[in-house]
Amino acid sequence: MKKFCLALLVLAFSMPAIAGVTITIEKAPLPDVNAVLIKYVATEEVRAFAVDVTVTDSALKTSRTLRQGLTRPAVDDANYYVTPTNASFGDVGSPATYRLWTYGSPIAAADGNGCTIEMASLYANNDPCVAHRFAPPLAGTLVKLFVDQTKRGADNAITVTVTGANAKRGGIVLKTGSTVAPTGLPASVVFQYDCMEVGEWKGGNWITEEMKANWVTAGSPKSWCHPGHYMGDSSVDCIIDTTDVLDDFVGFYYSIGSGVGDGNYFPSCDCNNDLFIDTTDILGWNETSGFIYGWNQGAVPAPCDPGELP
Repeated sequence: MKKFCLALLVLAFSMPAIAGVTITIEKAPLPDVNAVLIKYVATEEVRAFAVDVTVTDSALKTSRTLRQGLTRPAVDDANYYVTPTNASFGDVGSPATYRLWTYGSPIAAADGNGCTIEMASLYANNDPCVAHRFAPPLAGTLVKLFVDQTKRGADNAITVTVTGANAKRGGIVLKTGSTVAPTGLPASVVFQYDCMEVGEWKGGNWITEEMKANWVTAGSPKSWCHPGHYMGDSSVDCIIDTTDVLDDFVGFYYSIGSGVGDGNYFPSCDCNNDLFIDTTDILGWNETSGFIYGWNQGAVPAPCDPGELP
């Protein structure tokens, strides 16, 4: 029995480790908005990736779009610079040598529902480009992709999924030439959009992290989602008139000088979303905000439907 166990132990140590590649997807950190990063971790060198990405939504599946981010190498992994989807070859240098000279894009087979990411490494210790003389690392970010938040459906969400390797386009190829099935897939990230989404343009201003945080602190008031909120339409009826000043519930007259948590703090009067109602909410903080601006306009530009309070 001892000999048998010893034999199994020797066999275990003598067997080569099984190669593995894990693919993950995550939201890109700020300042990027609506962006995802597709990453990999491998136990041995990977020479090429071909993975499928989908963008799905119950209402607008066919209208989803994926756009490549910035130009390489700031976005794509510089080690996987060969993209066979658009690669071209030709005579380069003197004397002329036939080699790859245009790298193309990693985005292949793109349509409204997603795309395929194709990226490969090609290196040699005498490559004229110093960056292409070394093997790629065992972990990194392959590509950054952006989603178009205007295509979101009735659920106000966009889901981006890396579904798996695309075998027809080569799959995931190791340095040895063999292919390996990735682990961790399918993997998804969900962009859930609220009316106060960082990076959106509202009321003549970009929504910032602070404004989004204030919205949550104030109890996520629906009135802040109303298109007339930044124009002083505290009654959310699409008309800026004396009601927005004198109403016992939503009027500026009764809530000015109060902050969040006070009994007289009415979120619909907090035009600049700073958790305090003062003269800036009446005078505005730019040329297209504040009650005075709204009063001069008389009404919220169409389209505008009556909103909800608070």
